[in-house]
Amino acid sequence: MKGKNFFLAVLLGGCLLAAAVMASWGAASLRVEALGLVDPAKIQERFPAYVRLLDLKTTYEKEMQTYRNHLSGQFQSYLTELNEEKEAKLAGKSAEEKKAIEAEYAKKVQAKQNEMVRQIQTKHEELQKKLDAETAKADAKGKEAIAAVCREKGIAIVLNKTAVYFGGVEITEAVIAKGQSKK
Repeated sequence: MKGKNFFLAVLLGGCLLAAAVMASWGAASLRVEALGLVDPAKIQERFPAYVRLLDLKTTYEKEMQTYRNHLSGQFQSYLTELNEEKEAKLAGKSAEEKKAIEAEYAKKVQAKQNEMVRQIQTKHEELQKKLDAETAKADAKGKEAIAAVCREKGIAIVLNKTAVYFGGVEITEAVIAKGQSKK
């Protein structure tokens, strides 16, 4: 529900912005062509910088899965060795001594699990930082392409096409083409 409310607030804000611009320019002087429309879903799907970003995200997800599998394999080896060591220590011990040994080894297992979780979180944060930087670059390229198309077509305002019921000039394909020319 929050997402729907946010969308409605953005839509209303866009409409109010357009109304304010129209009022400041005078309704007669504002051409319908001065309003550009883009389809963000198509841009994210086909704009080269976003396509590369999606490929990079897939690569990072695979890298993360490989890293988890590697750590899981190490953990299984550790558990096998630790269990053998524990079993050797338990041999010939009293019930009270066995209980203390079991508790000691349970702490070792928990410590190793905590270490693995920290390693996975660190790796995830590292990859997320890289992805965030690449996202910022893709966003900048997208905005640059939109601005270039707007300059070429004399467009003053660009809105998400789903927020406009009537009017405006669809520029999505031109933006995608501009992105492809700047590979």
